Amino acid sequence: MAYHFSAYVQILMIVINVIFVALRSWTRFTAKAPWQYADILVPLSFSFNLTLASLFLTMDISSGYTKTIPGRKMAAFWVPVVYAFANTLPKLAILDIYNHIFFHVRWAYRTIQVVTFILVGNAVAYIIATLCNCRPLAFTWDKSMKGQCGNTIKLYSMSSIPNIVTDVAIILIPIPIILKLQMSKRVKFGVLTTFLVGTIGLAASIARFAFFINIKKIKSSGGRLDISTTCEVTCYLISACVLHMRPLIDTLILRFKSTIRAASSYGSTNPKSTTKITAPGSGKRHTFQHTNESEGDLIEPLPEGDPGIYVLKTIAVHRTKQQEDV
Repeated sequence: MAYHFSAYVQILMIVINVIFVALRSWTRFTAKAPWQYADILVPLSFSFNLTLASLFLTMDISSGYTKTIPGRKMAAFWVPVVYAFANTLPKLAILDIYNHIFFHVRWAYRTIQVVTFILVGNAVAYIIATLCNCRPLAFTWDKSMKGQCGNTIKLYSMSSIPNIVTDVAIILIPIPIILKLQMSKRVKFGVLTTFLVGTIGLAASIARFAFFINIKKIKSSGGRLDISTTCEVTCYLISACVLHMRPLIDTLILRFKSTIRAASSYGSTNPKSTTKITAPGSGKRHTFQHTNESEGDLIEPLPEGDPGIYVLKTIAVHRTKQQEDV
């Protein structure tokens, strides 16, 4: 039996969730970072993401059978409830991280409080509306009994509007603060890129909203809705993880640059530039050997036996052999 494309996407999303949460946990552990509420919210979000993907897998696999499986309808009932938690928790984790970074900016702190209130309020209202949409409740998955349901499509589509609004707010909060910081454009770009990972989640949220609006016109939109929903919550969790993975990312970038530089300089006979400076009071001159041209790159290790001094800059200091004989 060939499974739907959505089933393979759910498996891929599970793998991505596991990778990013594991990397975040390893980074936090090795850095011995102080405890934050995000350290609880991220694992909770991870568990709800796995549950949501598992529910979609159950629905996709059971849809391949000719007979209707009762568990499929029950899974469909729990999807919006689990989605409310999977959608809200990673955003709360991001806002908690913002609180620790931008606590000194008053307007940002107030905005974070407002967005938090909207997120929690929307999640609670969404869960209550979902549970009360059909009367009796069992009519949601058992249509053999007498009952009625409200406009489910309208409920799901309208609940996406607060999600989009909060997504935009979360993306915009750090931008003006980072742009005012005294740092190079390259560093600003790197920091902004880290914070703007959530834009992918915003795009998925907008796509999900569009699917609900046009669900009557789109054939077999169920799979697309499953994919957009899982991608949305996965992107939120990735964003919450990446904000704590900056040390790991910087280390990987520096190692990559070091490898590229070592490969490009292999076999090169070009002499490195040096600068001579006379030490005050000693009358002795020292040679500063430049190991790279751009600020912030890794310093090449001095050769073994070289009496150099390792400096936390882009230069290495050592005395020349002629000066040692003086």
